[in-house]
Amino acid sequence: MSNTLDLIGIGIGPFNLSLASLLSKTNLSSKFFDLQKEFTWHKELHFNDAIMQTSYLKDLVTPVDPTNPQSFLNYLVEKGIFYQFMNTGRKSITRIEFQDYCQWVSRNLADRLLFDTSVENVTFKDGNFHLATSNGEYVAKNICIGTGPVPRIPNFATSHIGKNVFHAKSKNLKDVDFTAKRVLIVGGGQTGLEIFRNGLQENWGRADKISIISDRQTFQPLDEASFSNDFFTPDFINSFFDVKSEIKEEIVNNQKFMSDGNTPVYLDDFYNELYLDRFYLKKFTRYEILPMRWVTAMTETPKGDFNVTARNTMHDQDEVASYDIVILATGFETRIPNCLESLFSNIHFDNNNRPVLEKDYSLRANLPTENRIFAMNFSRHCHGIADPQTSLMAWRSATVINTLTKKTTYQTSNYENIFCDYSLKGENNA
Repeated sequence: MSNTLDLIGIGIGPFNLSLASLLSKTNLSSKFFDLQKEFTWHKELHFNDAIMQTSYLKDLVTPVDPTNPQSFLNYLVEKGIFYQFMNTGRKSITRIEFQDYCQWVSRNLADRLLFDTSVENVTFKDGNFHLATSNGEYVAKNICIGTGPVPRIPNFATSHIGKNVFHAKSKNLKDVDFTAKRVLIVGGGQTGLEIFRNGLQENWGRADKISIISDRQTFQPLDEASFSNDFFTPDFINSFFDVKSEIKEEIVNNQKFMSDGNTPVYLDDFYNELYLDRFYLKKFTRYEILPMRWVTAMTETPKGDFNVTARNTMHDQDEVASYDIVILATGFETRIPNCLESLFSNIHFDNNNRPVLEKDYSLRANLPTENRIFAMNFSRHCHGIADPQTSLMAWRSATVINTLTKKTTYQTSNYENIFCDYSLKGENNA
């Protein structure tokens, strides 16, 4: 078919936006669809103090194509704020700035990005993918899933989800009223900490009491050491990919706080804020920080509040307390979108029902080799700890494009090795 596209992207988050940006310098034809009316990224969590945990140079394109017009530096120049930004001396940017940058890129690529469009069904026939969308029918040789993760709701909360019990990434967070309420935040990662801090600052009114509970020993800092950051490099990803799956699980678990920790500067600022308030300012409402607890149950009372049971793992005993509002900062999980249901039988899944990915980020599937389903942010178990992060999104997009073009359109392997050598050694190369 003459109108068959080389690739269609399902979802327009940062990862597929990176792919679209790098594709714009090739001859490949592509379209990307998203249900949202414009590019948005975690807009529910755009607190003024919410900072990205990655350098602004690890943007949509720069690590593989620094002269690409969709770079963050070009965004600063086009916006007329390059010098002012440099004068801030910052290495990272806020989520608000990152979203504005991505919205700027999405406007530049308007010819290939279709917002306000839902993909309702995807089938494979006659050597192509056929997509039924709310904006018509489309055909492509390849597709790329970039729909983003969905909120992880713990079992204890599933039957209570509503106005007063909700995930942090929810419209309810914007409209919630803390005034005179007992509030519990479940989860001690960066999102939970930010909600807790902004709650103390009365962004949603003055609560009666705000508590934050976590199974972690404290607010664990992000491991930003130079050697740890080597895990977020192409060299390490290439070494990691061929490791046995059970060993991969152990490695990823041991690297938890290299990706899921709290920003150290943010922690220091907040600790000082608590210090000043407790001993001098005395403005905060009552609060509790409850580490080393695992929430096990929640019941709604006739009064409409919630009794929450948590296991205190330090003392090995249960604790019960009542709250009016429970906010779940419990992270996310990846799911292949339902529009691909007709293709599920073609896709290979592992023993944990996770899709198996090839080195080029395509799903292992019973499909012709010239037809691939690529997946962004589905491969933490295959490619490692960096997969959900923005650190390597440009490199991953370049890897996908090299597969599509069947040549080295972008350099993805011309990097110096990291200082630690993770390759297998034998007698001949000891």
